[in-house]
Amino acid sequence: MPALAEVRSKASALLVNGDVLPALQLYDAIVRAVPLDFEARMKVGDCLAALGAKDQAVAVYRAVGFYCIKAGHPLSALVAARVVSESLGGEADDILASLVAYYGSESELTGDFAARLRVPAGEADIEVSAAPGTDLLAEASERARTATDSFQGFPE
Repeated sequence: MPALAEVRSKASALLVNGDVLPALQLYDAIVRAVPLDFEARMKVGDCLAALGAKDQAVAVYRAVGFYCIKAGHPLSALVAARVVSESLGGEADDILASLVAYYGSESELTGDFAARLRVPAGEADIEVSAAPGTDLLAEASERARTATDSFQGFPE
């Protein structure tokens, strides 16, 4: 099985070259293996948007934005909110309001870099299927949107 870093590199090259569906397949494999990898989840959103599945991309980016807020990655949450509102035309006011609530000037989380969930290292093995599933867009969208729904280990 290829390592996470190798799959991420290949997916990135595919996406840059406009091979969006194969890139989506690889990013989906990363999300399947490493659900806390919010960067891969955002890339699933990018692929969905490039394939014209704007509503699914908005749903993925919104879910990732809220996850990033709780996981200690406010800048990534801000990026997700900006993509939702400016690139995809979706609503992101609630993401921004949550950012203010979590990281405003009165927040104890401001500047607490120890309270972050780390993106997994590049050594994890990733299982990549040879052919995409019958409905890769729907499956990848759902997986990226809900990957961390049951996660409970957020920093305090």
